[in-house]
Amino acid sequence: MWWKLLWTWLGLLVFLLALFIGVARELRTCQLGYLLQTACIVVLYGAKALHTGDADMWAAFAGLVVIRGGLIPIIIRWKLPPVLMDARENRFVAAPTFLLMAFCVLGAVSAGVATVWAGRFAVPFGFALGTLLAALAGVALTHQAGQQMFGLLSAENGIDLAVAAILSRIPVGVDDLIFVDIALATMLSVVLLVRLKASGSTRLHDLRELRG
Repeated sequence: MWWKLLWTWLGLLVFLLALFIGVARELRTCQLGYLLQTACIVVLYGAKALHTGDADMWAAFAGLVVIRGGLIPIIIRWKLPPVLMDARENRFVAAPTFLLMAFCVLGAVSAGVATVWAGRFAVPFGFALGTLLAALAGVALTHQAGQQMFGLLSAENGIDLAVAAILSRIPVGVDDLIFVDIALATMLSVVLLVRLKASGSTRLHDLRELRG
């Protein structure tokens, strides 16, 4: 009973934080949402490791804490200047109110799909799919490269939420390799953001031509 309640409340919080990241105006706010999402997933990984006592799950838990909860935030804090993190440059294709409504619709669709197809995993997969779709929609509906990076990190947290439900069914090495790939992708995204800022703007809508 406690396990289901934990999944329900933390899964709901991860989904709501994806909405929060999707409509945030500052990169520092997006980072806060990402860190809170990751903390929720760390709790779920740790609870499952405690529940099963599996050494592989503890290894996956350690990889999540070190790479997703430690290394990635350090890379972002180390390379992105405060002026970029605090800038309110985010622009959206639609109004934030419309975005929230669209994200909620995606969450409802995800819950319906998970209820039909996921069986006893309906709750975690419903929240995971909702987080994934909302985050990807946020990436598609913003012109700011930094927010797109955090949107993709939020989408990865949605995938991690699904993986946590079936962690005993996949090799732990695969899970940790995915964390490493995400860290490398974040590093490249941060370098790109710094270069875009040096060229004048991180708003992709402003980039209409290549410099020769």
